[in-house]
Amino acid sequence: MTYSKVYRYIAGISLLFLLLLFTTSQQTVTPVAQGAAFIAMATLGILHGANDLLIYRRATQQNVSALLFIVFYVLFACVIGVVVYLEPVLGINLFVLLSAFHFGEEHFSWWKEQKNVAFIFWCFFYGLSVFSLLFLTHLSTLEQFLEASNYAPGVLTWSTFFMIPIVVVQVVLGLAHLFLGKVNLLQFLFLELSLVLLYFVFQQLDLFSAFAFYFVLWHSIPSIFSQIKILGLSGWKGFIAYSKHAMPFYLTSILGLFILYYFIGIALLSLTTIVLLGAMTTIPHVILFAYLKVTVQPKN
Repeated sequence: MTYSKVYRYIAGISLLFLLLLFTTSQQTVTPVAQGAAFIAMATLGILHGANDLLIYRRATQQNVSALLFIVFYVLFACVIGVVVYLEPVLGINLFVLLSAFHFGEEHFSWWKEQKNVAFIFWCFFYGLSVFSLLFLTHLSTLEQFLEASNYAPGVLTWSTFFMIPIVVVQVVLGLAHLFLGKVNLLQFLFLELSLVLLYFVFQQLDLFSAFAFYFVLWHSIPSIFSQIKILGLSGWKGFIAYSKHAMPFYLTSILGLFILYYFIGIALLSLTTIVLLGAMTTIPHVILFAYLKVTVQPKN
């Protein structure tokens, strides 16, 4: 299945899901959505980042030692964790900015491999637009989270000021690419209407479910397709092979979460802990894939 077809299916599923949300009471939607979001994050969400070692080996054609790779990966994650813990405001912004670029790049990977500086900026602002729409639809929830965490509520105040301009800049960058012939009209409309669709879905869900909806359906699943292609696999057999390779790291991650829950309990779900763990797992993953895109030439 091609990337473009994957995203068309995702957009269709999202539209059907939105219609279901419009016709279902909020009392029913919230608990079901939260349960489904937790399961999706614990399965496909974690799975999509559990094959970094195999991806690195295949992309670089280097049979790097698994122990060496894991030691460096974990040490780097720990350094990120210390930075986020000591400087929480810096940590949350670093997490959002790097994640935004990673999310935006995944959206664009289905139709353009070679990227210039202007295109990279569009990817970045596209990912930031996703976060902006998510935050704008859940400001009150974010305020409550911030007040109960290590993050000052003031962070949200200045961030909100930039949310609408971020979306506007993203549209302007898209229009510039359209007028210069770097993107065709259908591609431009699909990307922009996807944001509109996500905005309405975010409105109908709580913050955690909304983020999980985007992260799993719009990021993790396309990312898994991309990784399966890098590994030279295809179809359901490819997905099964991909999952088998990822299973040791996936199960280790799940075990780690259970151990953390045993020691810190419900604090595992606090914003401070979520951002800390998110940064420790996301930033190394983002930097690794950015490194591979820069240093490894795509094979046609």
